[in-house]
Amino acid sequence: MNVVAVGVGIPEDHLTRSMRRSFTKFLKACTCTHCKEPLVKPTTLQCGHCFCFDCAFDYTGQHGTCPECNLPSTMAGSLKTNPQMTQIMDTLNNIKATLVNATPFWWRSEQDEEVTADMLEGIKVKEQGEEGVGGG
Repeated sequence: MNVVAVGVGIPEDHLTRSMRRSFTKFLKACTCTHCKEPLVKPTTLQCGHCFCFDCAFDYTGQHGTCPECNLPSTMAGSLKTNPQMTQIMDTLNNIKATLVNATPFWWRSEQDEEVTADMLEGIKVKEQGEEGVGGG
């Protein structure tokens, strides 16, 4: 059974620790700070903060400010999605889907697996030799 990396939704054996850290940071940067979910129809306010379109529309419509920094933002009726952030989110979702469906330890080559197997075999041989030396 594969353990799923918390907050990432990708089985642990589909990512190295370094990849998981980087992917988690990237996912966090692409998360709406209002609803705490990955951005849906990313929308950037005048102050530069980015939210889901619905979050930005609802919050600015009710409060007239940015949910993050509280600077005035009276553009609820004229909000537009950010095309660059939309493309980033589409790419992020494609990468995530690819990783979820990837073969465990996909980043290892067959040569790496052979080297690892040879190293493990060498350790077993060495341990067996040490048992025979002092054992009785």
